[in-house]
Amino acid sequence: AGQFLHTRERRRHGARTRHMSSAFRGIVAHGAGFSKHFAAFTLLGKDGVTYVDCALAGKDGWDVDVLRELCIALALPTQTTAVENALDTMTLHGSSSKDSPAHVVVEVDILRCTYETNETHRPNGDGNFCETGGTRSSAHRCAHPLELRTRRHPSPNSTQDSGPWRTWRAVPKPEDDEKKTTEKPKHKDTRASCFAASLVKHFSLDGLKKGTGVIDVAGGSGDLSHELFYRYGVRCTIIDPRGEGVKVTSRRVRLFKSRGENVSMIPETWRAVSPLATSLQDKWSTPDGKVAHIKLLFDVNLMHDPVTKNLLEDASAIVGLHPDQATGAIADCGLSMRKNWAVVPCCVFPETHPARLVPGTAKTVRTTAQLVEHLVHRAPLGAAVCETLACDGANKAVFCVGHVFDDDAGDVEDSAENDGTGVLEGTADWPYPAPPKSAPQKGPFRLG
Repeated sequence: AGQFLHTRERRRHGARTRHMSSAFRGIVAHGAGFSKHFAAFTLLGKDGVTYVDCALAGKDGWDVDVLRELCIALALPTQTTAVENALDTMTLHGSSSKDSPAHVVVEVDILRCTYETNETHRPNGDGNFCETGGTRSSAHRCAHPLELRTRRHPSPNSTQDSGPWRTWRAVPKPEDDEKKTTEKPKHKDTRASCFAASLVKHFSLDGLKKGTGVIDVAGGSGDLSHELFYRYGVRCTIIDPRGEGVKVTSRRVRLFKSRGENVSMIPETWRAVSPLATSLQDKWSTPDGKVAHIKLLFDVNLMHDPVTKNLLEDASAIVGLHPDQATGAIADCGLSMRKNWAVVPCCVFPETHPARLVPGTAKTVRTTAQLVEHLVHRAPLGAAVCETLACDGANKAVFCVGHVFDDDAGDVEDSAENDGTGVLEGTADWPYPAPPKSAPQKGPFRLG
């Protein structure tokens, strides 16, 4: 009777398995566990030509301990579980490693997943990629499994049987917890990363990479330029009379080391069949060159030097993170040149700039909130927007897209104001090509 019940239960289980929907089933061809919160792998379908990229991320509900065990089950090489992988003596399908005595093939059946669309720039060539039944494309889908099964198959020459299926499930956080996490402000040391991400969102990555790149005004130790250059590959130039450019801190040294290790786990054979692997390598590879640093005040004198004048005219955006007295100059320089500009203001300096008024009133701007409102109203209607960054401290950012009000592709002189006598003039914060009539007395002009 016991044997009959066991057989009946196996039949029931077999029926459930056969009728269970499967997003995709294949063999692990390549992959790696890059951190305790993220792993990626590529499956090879039964047809032998279709590849599907998959990502396992903590944000999808994969617990650290579960993800570590799943990486071992998938035979993914990792930095943190190298000893466990060595003890498990497994290698990926098709691996040429000679250190492992037992070559094991890992089969994966994805039962539930979500998809994420990523942009990938790849050269032309042969090969099938990513989407189920899909082919090479600049935009590809990457699966984020929420439930999957794994089992091991012995090598073709082995007499051992295949192992049993093991099911793995992600446990997403409740919506209430996600809201609490997103609503909680991050520490102020993340403000550069938050601002950089918002710049990419508002101006696009391709847009920021145009021309001479981003001008980081009053960049100090280069926190913002570091994020834009090393994380997004955007060329940056710091204009600040202080500091020595991007400061290489111990934290950044660890970051470079970690990214270098991650890149080393992405072989050419994986990149050849996986847009995801290519995008990860591009993301983590150290870009050529370095962040430039010009030790000058950000004022109109830059327009009288051919080098800095060309730098500004060809820039993709002019930005400042807590730029203090250069705040107004960033806005007016961007407006006069019809450039993308963005600023996260902090200090106000009402005594230095009594003419800055709260919109709709005759009151001088005296708070950061009033300064933000004032900057938004400097731009043509609808061209500038305000956004709150997910960090502590002064976190209100103003973004202005240059092409919104760029009806004519004119140069700086075309966008300057005419006083009615044919003489072009700038603004108090950016007096180019000529100071306005209301400008203060002649002399060194320090802007706010």
